[in-house]
Amino acid sequence: MTITASYDVILKQALKSAKDNRGMSRKDVVEKSGVSMTAIENWLVRKSEPSMHLLTAVVNTCGHQLVIKLGDL
Repeated sequence: MTITASYDVILKQALKSAKDNRGMSRKDVVEKSGVSMTAIENWLVRKSEPSMHLLTAVVNTCGHQLVIKLGDL
């Protein structure tokens, strides 16, 4: 899956994919990623922003890979 979007959209799509394709609940993602439910919920409503490390952990747990590409700097 390729997504060019903000972290909240990436997270929403990864969680939906985990549920639809792997039968994983948010609780399953929390337990396997080591990221708290509160953190994930705060990211979804843009109350706080995830670190790249934690966002990657959640996306990987959902069965995807987070790839960051930088354009010309």
